[in-house]
Amino acid sequence: MDKIAHTPTPWRYESETMTIRSVPANYWLATMDSWDSSVSNTTNAAFIVRACNSHADLLAACEAIDTFFVFFDSHIPPNTGGGAREALRMVKNAIARAKE
Repeated sequence: MDKIAHTPTPWRYESETMTIRSVPANYWLATMDSWDSSVSNTTNAAFIVRACNSHADLLAACEAIDTFFVFFDSHIPPNTGGGAREALRMVKNAIARAKE
């Protein structure tokens, strides 16, 4: 099955309409309204926009780190201080989750 592409980034939150919009195409992507005053629509929208706008850069950075450290993975001593193996595992997991 072909993957359908998401709306191009960058996205922005417009507080006056309480919507998240695509900047390049000016599409409305989501409405941020809630009947529950215990959540902040502005904070939630800002988080969504930051996550979406930084996704491609963060994935590319993780892939670069993963590629760079492939060679070093087999050369990391078993009890290396600083958690090098754990950091590499976290990078691989982040890449997998970003590509789901």
